[in-house]
Amino acid sequence: MKILLVHKFWRKVGGAEVYFQDVARILRNHGHEIKIYTTDFDAEGSRDVYPRDKNVIFGETADYLKGGYFSRLKNIPEVIYSQKIKNILEMYWKILNPT
Repeated sequence: MKILLVHKFWRKVGGAEVYFQDVARILRNHGHEIKIYTTDFDAEGSRDVYPRDKNVIFGETADYLKGGYFSRLKNIPEVIYSQKIKNILEMYWKILNPT
């Protein structure tokens, strides 16, 4: 079975990330084709980042800390729901065709 897993962090942040990686590993060990979509590409070079391979897709993340006060307020809705990221995920969904 083809499975697309989505998670914000690619680093070893806490228990949820460890669980996410365990689920991906267990599914792979049982013969499933796993692709992972994450937006945490800024962690590159950090010592707590999981190994990268061809099955990891790094997307964009909303930068809500960039700019001044009003710019940050304007970006809040994109942090909650991003049409751009939705479109990217739809594109990968069509390419990968998980079943």
